[in-house]
Amino acid sequence: MGSMKEEEIDVLPNEYLRKFGTFILKAEEMQKIAHDEHNKRFPGYEVLKTLDRLKTEEELSLEEAEKQRSLRSDMSYQYELEGYMKRQPRVDLKRDVGNYNYEQFREYTELYEESKAKDDEERR
Repeated sequence: MGSMKEEEIDVLPNEYLRKFGTFILKAEEMQKIAHDEHNKRFPGYEVLKTLDRLKTEEELSLEEAEKQRSLRSDMSYQYELEGYMKRQPRVDLKRDVGNYNYEQFREYTELYEESKAKDDEERR
């Protein structure tokens, strides 16, 4: 039995076409479900289903090397710096900061200026 010709399809009732189309869509859906169930039996399925693409051995080795490097913390550079953990000099707000809002932060400015004056006296 061969496939139907277009003229034969045109004379079929709409209900038959609707049911036949639904059957085809349902059959495709069932095949996909069966395919997924078959794939779930393999180890690593959960990891593989979320990947966009498989990675090469070179990419995997680079990622592992980067992971191992990130686990080792390098703190040696901090203590080689001169003046590490030394108090930094305060900024002169009136001279160095041109757009500082004195009205809104008047109390902060006064406190800051007093602290700066004490720091300057201690440094002398």
